[in-house]
Amino acid sequence: AMHDGRIKAVWVACTNPAHSMPDANKIRDAFNTAEFVVVQEAFVQTDTVPYADVLLPASSWGEKSGTVTNSERRISRVRQAVPAPGDAKPDWWIVNEVARRMQAKLGKTSPNLFAFEQPEDVFNEHRLLTEGRDLDIGGLSYDLIEHNGPQQWPFISSQGQARRYIDGSFATTDGRARFHAPNYLPVAEPTSARFPFHLLTGRLRDQWHGMSRSGRAASAFAHAPEPSLTMHPSDAERRGLKAGDFVAIASRRTHLVLPLQVSDEVQSGTVFAAMHWNGQYMNCGGINEACSDAVDPKSFQPELKHAAVRIEKTALPWRMLAARRGDVLALQARVQPLLKDCSYAAIGVEQNLMIVRAAHTSAPHEWLEHLQEALDLPVGSDTLEYRDARRGIAKRATWEDGRLAGMMFAGDLSSADAVLDMLRAHEPWSGSRLTVFSNQKSRTPVDRTICNCKQVKASSIDAAIAQGSGFEQLKSQLGCGTVCGSCIPELKQLCAMRNTETNLGAGS
Repeated sequence: AMHDGRIKAVWVACTNPAHSMPDANKIRDAFNTAEFVVVQEAFVQTDTVPYADVLLPASSWGEKSGTVTNSERRISRVRQAVPAPGDAKPDWWIVNEVARRMQAKLGKTSPNLFAFEQPEDVFNEHRLLTEGRDLDIGGLSYDLIEHNGPQQWPFISSQGQARRYIDGSFATTDGRARFHAPNYLPVAEPTSARFPFHLLTGRLRDQWHGMSRSGRAASAFAHAPEPSLTMHPSDAERRGLKAGDFVAIASRRTHLVLPLQVSDEVQSGTVFAAMHWNGQYMNCGGINEACSDAVDPKSFQPELKHAAVRIEKTALPWRMLAARRGDVLALQARVQPLLKDCSYAAIGVEQNLMIVRAAHTSAPHEWLEHLQEALDLPVGSDTLEYRDARRGIAKRATWEDGRLAGMMFAGDLSSADAVLDMLRAHEPWSGSRLTVFSNQKSRTPVDRTICNCKQVKASSIDAAIAQGSGFEQLKSQLGCGTVCGSCIPELKQLCAMRNTETNLGAGS
């Protein structure tokens, strides 16, 4: 309705639809069509914020008080841990204040319909609205939660219900349960000769939604540092593709470019791309641009996790790697507007370090100048530069306080990873600075973090498995898999791979 002009004004709160919705380009067109867009957001770096005519600064979790309900229907009190920054306000306060001002503008000053002064007032109003309904919490109060702890709804009088519908009465007009037994429905968008692959989208282990929050933590990138498309080895081999190649992904709605990963974690005929990456971290809005907006006829949930796509190798001979130490959020804000001008560009985050990788059909000389300015890689006595315009090669390195602080290698990446290692190490520079452009070998391959909770690297796990440790021994020796448990599937897979290799070796 917003896309065709029937809805002229929209107020977006607590969500990022310009990234998270399927067929995301259509969603962005709808925002452009709308006459008035209000965005209520805690973080300014999201894909929806640029469409806002009015941006309302919201406080985030930990900056406000109220209640929270978990997946077992248990309601807990939440208390403000830190002050909200700047002008940020709780969501309820923002909505209430707008309503108050609208009431005054309409001349309806009495009675005051929005006399809420604190979160408890809003809770009490909500509590009254639930009485007699399925989620009745008429017997619940802040005082009761304070004294007795978290409670489960429904909470009609003196206690909640651990199990629902034990009396056999359901929240329907006749009290009887309603079961839906749908027939099998295939995917809304089948594969074809033109689009032969099933594209699946989903989450990464350590990221959350559009990364507006988790993207600020360097450790969240340690397991998967940049966007990629994962393909089965047999599919890659038949197409002459290898890990690290750039591939063009085309659906019926859009196309985008991603680097390829090869893994048997996906089935042949299926490819996978994570949904977190968006226009704040790469040159396009992310993989949701490719997905269909078809919805389930009962739940009305979009078929967001699937699309039929075509995968082809794409020629992007010009490559670039740049990195800069400093305030990562400030660096990202300056670099992000430039990403869209390359065929592929992505931002990665490490501790006090931002990394930019890009690829294009030819050297974008003007773009490089803008990037160097955004990364604060100035020409001066603490900067070295090498250029070969004929071959499209440009290199720059800058030092601060005797330590390497930034780099940019474009057109020739033969020693870029080695220089990036030096930048990560952040050690005092010794010897001639001219050696920074020499053909150096990377010190060590990048060591992925498998367990973020205990900061256990892949090399430590591989070494322990090689010495005969199994899954339980890895947990006791290294601590991995003993906290949140999200790394357990990968730990078990690594152990299984080692057992397979051992059995094959014994058989030969």
